[in-house]
Amino acid sequence: MARYLLLRIVQYLVHSSRLTMRFTYEKATESQLAQLAGHCDRSNPTRDVLYELSGGRSVIKISDDTVVKCGFGVTQEEARNQLRAYDLIDQTIVRVPRVHRFFEKDGTGYIIMEYVDGKPLNPTEDPRACDGIARALAHFSQIRSDKPGPLGGGLAYGLLWTEGDWISPTTSSDIENYFNTRQLLRHQKLEIKSQNFSLCHLDIAPRNILKLRNGSLCLLDWASAGFYPRFFEICTLRINIWTQKDFNSQVLRLLEALDEHGERQAQLLEKAYYLGQKHIYNLPSSSKRKRKQINIEGV
Repeated sequence: MARYLLLRIVQYLVHSSRLTMRFTYEKATESQLAQLAGHCDRSNPTRDVLYELSGGRSVIKISDDTVVKCGFGVTQEEARNQLRAYDLIDQTIVRVPRVHRFFEKDGTGYIIMEYVDGKPLNPTEDPRACDGIARALAHFSQIRSDKPGPLGGGLAYGLLWTEGDWISPTTSSDIENYFNTRQLLRHQKLEIKSQNFSLCHLDIAPRNILKLRNGSLCLLDWASAGFYPRFFEICTLRINIWTQKDFNSQVLRLLEALDEHGERQAQLLEKAYYLGQKHIYNLPSSSKRKRKQINIEGV
């Protein structure tokens, strides 16, 4: 009985705390934003936590239709990318949560965004989800820009960019110079000037996909997204392959193959990625082989 009463009290407090968070996010005052940051703090036992990494980022539900993504590494660039993706992408193909506002307090970033009711994707339970993601990526490849770089501008983050060595690319030369400094053989050069710059997510993984009640998909975590050659998306999918039966492998098999030039460029980009990793030579040999059969000495 005592446990039941305690549970009811906690449920009441969570519900009450959500009600206190109701204000116009776009016009919220500094005081209201400070209140919201306090509500999302890990010391608050009444938070409605949807997702949380130990020492990392959290997603907190603050009302029936709103969540806050917060933590170190949550940036204004991510918020801008997601807002731009929301405007560009056909929401009948794949959902993107709408961003209401970004703010920062004490070095922690907060993105206030739409709550999308869904469950984290489990590829083993829903193998057809690969078809949905492949369809979304085909759609993305048709959304183009004259200039490369993050969707919302600013620093480029993510798997392909060496941690702590980020740039704000706005031209083909910016990107070519960045990756070509990571090639051992100087006559092998990444060349993207002749490529189309398409919308790329660059962090496709089941952890970033929700399956909604109607069977459609919602794509999360737009921190790495930008306008890049299509082989950038292909490359990030390949780097994250662990087995020939995993999610990325299945998605890749459904995508249109790269042409000969695109394939050569993808291989150069992948080699540049591995050469940019600080601890790549300390990985167990089995891990290297699982990640990708790649000959570093032959770059």
